[in-house]
Formats: sequence, C-alpha cells, structure tokens
Amino acid sequence: MGNLNLRCMKISCVVTAMMYGSVVSSDISWAENADDKTQICEVVMVDQAKEVLDAKQRELLRNQLMEVDRLTDSIASRAKQYVAEIKPDGHFEDIDYNSKQRSSWLAAKHALRLVDMAKYFKQGFADHEDSVERAACLDAIHRGLGYWLKHDFQSLNWWHNEIYLPRQLGTLLMWVGDEFSQQELEGILKISRRAKIGMTGQNTVMLAENVFYRGVWEADAALVNKALDAIFSEIRICNEMNQEGLQVDWSYHQHGSQQQFGNYGLAYLNSMMMWGNRLEGTVYELNDEQLAILRPFVLNGIGDVAYRGYFDINSCNRQLAKGAQLKKARALVRGVKSMYKLDSSYAKDYDVIIKSNDRGNLDLSVEKVGQNFFYRSDYLVHRGQGYMYSVKMCSTRVRGSEAMNGDNMSGYHLGDGVACLYEEGSEYEDIYAVWDWRKLPGITVVQKNEPMIELPWDGYTNGDSFVGGVSDNQVGVITMKYDRDDLTLNKSYFTLADRIVCIGSDIQFKGTLKDDHNIFTSIEFRNADANDDAYTKQLTADAQLFGHNKTGYLVLEQDAEGGVMTANGSWDRVRSFDSKDPVSQSTFQLGIDHANQTEVDRYQYVIWPRLSETGQYGMDNVQDLASNWRSQLINTNFAHALLAEQGQTLMAVLYKPQQIKLGIWQLKVDQPCVVMIRAGKLWIADPDQTLEAINVEINGKQYQISLPQDVYAGKTISVDL
Repeated sequence: MGNLNLRCMKISCVVTAMMYGSVVSSDISWAENADDKTQICEVVMVDQAKEVLDAKQRELLRNQLMEVDRLTDSIASRAKQYVAEIKPDGHFEDIDYNSKQRSSWLAAKHALRLVDMAKYFKQGFADHEDSVERAACLDAIHRGLGYWLKHDFQSLNWWHNEIYLPRQLGTLLMWVGDEFSQQELEGILKISRRAKIGMTGQNTVMLAENVFYRGVWEADAALVNKALDAIFSEIRICNEMNQEGLQVDWSYHQHGSQQQFGNYGLAYLNSMMMWGNRLEGTVYELNDEQLAILRPFVLNGIGDVAYRGYFDINSCNRQLAKGAQLKKARALVRGVKSMYKLDSSYAKDYDVIIKSNDRGNLDLSVEKVGQNFFYRSDYLVHRGQGYMYSVKMCSTRVRGSEAMNGDNMSGYHLGDGVACLYEEGSEYEDIYAVWDWRKLPGITVVQKNEPMIELPWDGYTNGDSFVGGVSDNQVGVITMKYDRDDLTLNKSYFTLADRIVCIGSDIQFKGTLKDDHNIFTSIEFRNADANDDAYTKQLTADAQLFGHNKTGYLVLEQDAEGGVMTANGSWDRVRSFDSKDPVSQSTFQLGIDHANQTEVDRYQYVIWPRLSETGQYGMDNVQDLASNWRSQLINTNFAHALLAEQGQTLMAVLYKPQQIKLGIWQLKVDQPCVVMIRAGKLWIADPDQTLEAINVEINGKQYQISLPQDVYAGKTISVDL
C-alpha cells in the first residue's frame, strides 16, 4: 500500500487505520490548518510487524482521551478538598478500605479521588504551574497512589477489580502518568492487566476499554487495535437465541435472556457514544452500517423507556437505588445528545427524546404517542397523550429479574407483570424503601407475613412460555400465563389511547394456603401526598370508581380496597448495604383481595390516565363501561377479549383453539394466539413462540398465516382483511 492522505480531527488516523489491514504507520508528518484547527496528516504505511505507536501518535491519543473528560468546577472543588484531607500515609479517614460490599464498594472512592486530583493538577493551574498548591496536589496524588499500591485493595466483586479499578487507574495514567516513578507505573500496570478482553455484551466493551488505555500507555499498537476491534464488535444484532447484547427488537440483554436497558444497555449506549466522539473524523469513526444499528436502538429502543426525565422502573432491573430513575434518565439524555451529533441526519428524531426528558428544559409538546412491545424481552412501553404505561413480564425464555452484590434484595416479583403508570414522571420516585414488594402495581401474588425471598444471582423465570402480545405501534394487548410458586393465572393488559384494561382469570393455587396467606391483585402502589385528592364512587352494583389525583381506576365485579395511606420501610430492604433507618412515606394503594381461596374466579379493572382532565366526556365513557362492560369484554379461563374504539376494534387473547363472538366480530383460531382486528388489518402473534402457522377465520373469511421464526418468533405480523 502506498501513501495515504487523510484529514483527521483530534487524534491520528494512524492509530485507527493500523490493524484493519496488514500495515501500520511508521512515520507521520503534521501541518496545522489555521482556519479550523483540524490536523492534516500524511501516513506512510509499512509492514504490520512494527506495531508500535510513536511518541506523537501516543500523545495524540492521550489528549483525545482527556478531551472528552475534562476538569469541571465541581471536580476542582472536590479535588481541593481531597488534597486538604488526605493523610500523610495517603489514606482518607472517611473511606472504609475493608468494605465487603459487592455493590457500591466503598474503597473504590479512593481511586476516583486520585483521578479528580489528577485532572485538577493538569488543568487547574494554567496561570501558575509552579505554584505551591500545584505541588501539593501532585504530592497528594503520589501519597494516595502509594497507599493503594501498598495495600492492593480488592473487592469481593470481580467487576471492581477488572473493570472499575483498571478504568480509573488507566485514566490516571492518561492524565499524570508522566509524573510517576517506574515503581508506581509498574504497580498501576499490574492492576491494569487484570482487565482482559472476554465475556459478552457490555462487559466485553468495558474490559476492552481498559485494555485500550493500557495499550495507549504502553504504545502497543496491536493491543490498541485488539481493544477497538472488541469494542466495535458489539455493534451488532444478536441473531441467535440466548445471545447477550442488542436484540432484534432493539431491547438489550445481559446475564442471559434478561432485559437490561437501564444497566448494561445504558452503559452500552454511552460507551459507543464515547468512542464515537473520540474517533470522529478518523478512519475508525462510526460508519454508516454501525450507525444504522445504533440509530434504532436509540430511537426505537432505549429512547422509549424514559418519561419526562424519569427512567422506567421496569427497565432499571436490580438497580433501584435512591435517585436511580433521575440519574439513569440524565445518562440517557447525555447519550442521545452524542448520537444527535454523530448522526445529524436524524437530529430531529433524537431531539424528541432529549427535549422530552431533559428536566432542565422539558418540552412536552414533542412527546411521543404510541407503543413498543419488545417481544424478545416480554416488555411493553405504551404512551398516550400525557402519560406512559409500562409492563414487565417474564416467561420460560426471559428472566424476570436478578439479585447480586446486595442489590435488589426484595425484587422477587419484579417480572411478574409489574405495571407502572406515569403522568408526571415522579409517581414512583424513590418509593422502593416503603413499597410492599408483594403488592407491586399490576401483580397478582400470594401475600405472606414473611421476609421476602432473595433472588439468586441468575434470577428467575416464569414456568409458562405463553407470554407475548400484539401491537400496531399505537395500541395493543399483551398477556402472560403465570406459573410460579404454586400460583397459576392468566393476565392480560389491553392498552388503548385513553385507557388500559386489565383482565385476569383462572387464578389457582396448587396446594393449601396457610390461614394468614391470601391472594391479592395490586392495581396501584405509588407516591402520594397526605392532602391528595382521593375518592371512591359506587357507579353501579358491580362497578367502583377510585380516583387519585388525575387518574381514575374502574374496578368491575370484584370489591377493591385502597386510598392514601402511610407506608413504612427502610432502604436496606432494597440494597443490603443501605441504611436500616426507618422511612415513612405517604402512598396511594389500591388492590383486590381475593382472600384465602385456592380458586379465584377472575378480575377486571380499567385505568383512565388523566381522567380528571377529560371533564364530562371522560366520565360519560367511564359510566358507559361501568354499565355495559359485559357486552364489551370477555373474561373466561380460556379467552380474554375487548371490544374497543366504538366497536370497530377487537383485541383477543385465545389460550386454546376456539371461536368467540364479540360485537360485530366472530373470530375462530386453530391455535392459541393473540389477535387484534383494527383499521382493516389483522394483527397476530404467537406468544408461545413455537408455531409455524395459524389458521384464522374472521366473520366467515379464512386466512392461513405463516409466522416469524427463530429470533423473530413472537413478533407481530399483519394481514390486510
């Protein structure tokens, strides 16, 4: 290969070009463009055997790594405090170096403080580099590093040892590595080498990032290339079952078939954006094919799971720490802002996510309306005008949740059909400490006066595979045949533009319930104020309307109980290492007590978001359904169905081959399935994800429908009627 002339921004294209072919750069000449300050480089390509970054290349990379992580006023303020507080031997009195916490390992604070001081040393003394204060800062860094290297503190959790610490110390090298002695450098590199490329999904990315830092410091071009290859290898769609990473429905899996938008998925987004920004303008920048994968992940995946600056609880999985929803939503906005810059042709679409979630600049006029059912993750996000509703289920294929490192101590039922309604966004903010974890909104489980069972690290699955739904991206229905801990039932959620209809049937307990145990369906459990507007109205003999603030809850046939009440708890119920101090909070709770029965007939209730804002029109709709619900829905052990949109739409969950009639529609199927007839189309899916075809008859007309297979099994398909 001959000479290669490239225009580069910030970093040398040499580094990114080196290993995709059989050549690397051995010589580079530079010129400065006075107009735009970008750099022009001429690269002479030579044999790959000489895989060494020269000093100029290495320095360019170091500068680029620091460029995206600069000193801020808050970091400078913290760094000054650390310099003042660090002890002569290099330790901090307020850090527990013997911490045994597997999550939020307390000793890790030390490494982060070293990085903060390093940034302050490098960029905080521009006008007085020879000052006594700057020398004191460097001395504090040496003492702090020496203390850590002397003791080589290690966590009980591999993640801190192989990902977090190598990352912080790699960052330290980029900022002030030139100030360290050979002995200090050897100590840092010893820890850095604990990070080796491997594992799957976002763990692969984070390990490879640490290897990249080490490769830059050691001027090892082969290592740099190997790390970048590993990082960008994860920009792919999983085309096999049980493969971790980005799924074909744009959800994200880690730790098996488990939806992880708010943990690994969020880290994945920001990792790719970080590298996209660092490598922009080089031959290693994100290409069109990679952007074509990341774009729908943002626009049709992770960008859908936050509402008005609050990340959906059903996407946080085990990470329900205090402030989690706000912090994760801020991280989402940061990632989307980076994508806005890198993929500017779609800036308008990214702007919708940013404006509707940036708490400092909320623009509610751009909020999305519609829905996304992630059939690979048994997870629904539905958006109406001024609200969002999400449901998290699980199956034999998809895990419901996990617990590890002291996180998620009470999340035993987090995948059992938890249904969260957001109108303002803050409905569930930091409620976890006082939640009754057997009364999470949407679930039907046995109530016990016993401690919650802690999940194992690999989580849990539902005992039934019939979990899924249909959606036309505007409305739809999802269902779950629930089979766990000797309790079985059928649950369905019908999501319309202005309401959500929830149906349950065939509720059975396989065994004998203890005297103090009862089956309970929780409709709502959310934050409230003591003075909130809450009411109950008996509309008909078998229809009760409950209200809390703007929301209406119509409970049909069954008696419900609820209202504003104080809930008590403590944060150590959520994370074992958090405070045991008692916490009290005002909440709104509503549910149906099925009592101490091993066989329960059914339940049905309707949620009207923002009912109080719809005036008489909304109340007329409520009254109509309260009076005529038996002609508008079917709820048996074998079928759930709803007639909607002035009788023109039929949604049905058919748990066995059968024929049903509702309104103007007569529907017959030869296999269990979920069906929607709407706007001249038949929408259908196989929740079991095993069928090849279904025969359907609608008002006497027959259709033979082939179904998606492999990783697309369970996906909704449509047929013109």
